[in-house]
Amino acid sequence: MRTLLNSNFRMGLSLALIFSLACGDDDGGGDASVDAATDSSAVDSSSADASGEDADTPDASEEDADTPDSDGFGPAPGTIGGDRPARVRAPGSYDGSEPFPLLISLHGFGGTGSLHDGYFGLGAIALERNMILVTPDGTTNSGGQQFWNATPQCCDMQNSGVDDVAYLTGLIEEAKAAMNIDPRRIYFIGHSNGGFMSYRMACELGGEIAAIASLAGATFLDESMCEMQVPVSILQVHGSNDDLVPFTAGQQSVERHATYAGCDETREEVGMLDFERALPGDETVMSTHTGCNEGIDLAFWNIQNGGHIPAFSAGGVPAMVDWLLDHQAPE
Repeated sequence: MRTLLNSNFRMGLSLALIFSLACGDDDGGGDASVDAATDSSAVDSSSADASGEDADTPDASEEDADTPDSDGFGPAPGTIGGDRPARVRAPGSYDGSEPFPLLISLHGFGGTGSLHDGYFGLGAIALERNMILVTPDGTTNSGGQQFWNATPQCCDMQNSGVDDVAYLTGLIEEAKAAMNIDPRRIYFIGHSNGGFMSYRMACELGGEIAAIASLAGATFLDESMCEMQVPVSILQVHGSNDDLVPFTAGQQSVERHATYAGCDETREEVGMLDFERALPGDETVMSTHTGCNEGIDLAFWNIQNGGHIPAFSAGGVPAMVDWLLDHQAPE
């Protein structure tokens, strides 16, 4: 039986997202920490918990260091997307003679493509792994915060109705037209609102994308809104102390999509990982569902005592990208 998201999640997520509008951004662009209280009067936008959430906001020097602008990168269109330009980069090894995987990076609510790129360090990772990297921006709301219209829960708060599915699908098609993209190795990676949007793309595009990786995101609350025809491999990474998007939302999202892929209901632990540098040792429990459709994986990584905005260890994001690269869309 498909696991339904419970009423506590519905209330918690609604409150958390309302708080986020008043308290800052969720992608390293501002102070995004939210007190764990359910009373809005108790929310302190300047507080951060012991997980180090106020130490992981990337400054300009980090962004420049993690996303080299020219050295090592090869020919690419520069931008695609028309009046909503998205940055495109290709490794120097790319010459168009063979297809390369495509990675689309989605920032969190209130973030930007470049800030998210710097926070995750995706430029350097894509360079090392011979991937084409596309870094788009969401739509800016009246408060100057960029967002993705992913699900009713997150984050088109002002009901603009912007069609981000069409926009992101168009980016994929434009990238394919401009470069030699492997159609079986198209991936999304997103944080928070970007994770929600990654789930929506999995629901909408099905077998046209190989896999998504969501950090602190979640799928549709109403399962009837995800009309998935072909299952997609999904990695959900979530901090157990996330006060913005509940930890249970991440768990239940993976369980929901596991049913789409015919997986067993339970997960088995497959290892530990040092994902969060502010926590001691290998704090992240990696688990995966068994019995899924051939070629499909549903994985959940629990950052024990981690918050909404991790301070990544050196191996954290590379492990997420490597997980993506282990998967291909069906032929």
